[in-house]
Amino acid sequence: MAAIAKRSLKRRSTWVLSMVACGAFLIMAAQSYQLSSSELLGQLATLLVVMAAVLGGAAVSVTLLVLWRRWRQRTRR
Repeated sequence: MAAIAKRSLKRRSTWVLSMVACGAFLIMAAQSYQLSSSELLGQLATLLVVMAAVLGGAAVSVTLLVLWRRWRQRTRR
């Protein structure tokens, strides 16, 4: 049990460290290329809208596939 908790803590620490490094890289790039915070937030908003559209489309596709399979199973009986 302790080994599982230790492994979980190690994974979490690795994830936090990678997020800090990513944030540091983003700050360094923003300063280097002289990007404004409003420009970065605009790009983030665009990214979130596109990601929501992709995930929404995937959810609709999966739902339609599940409903189609259920319909096919009912018609075979």
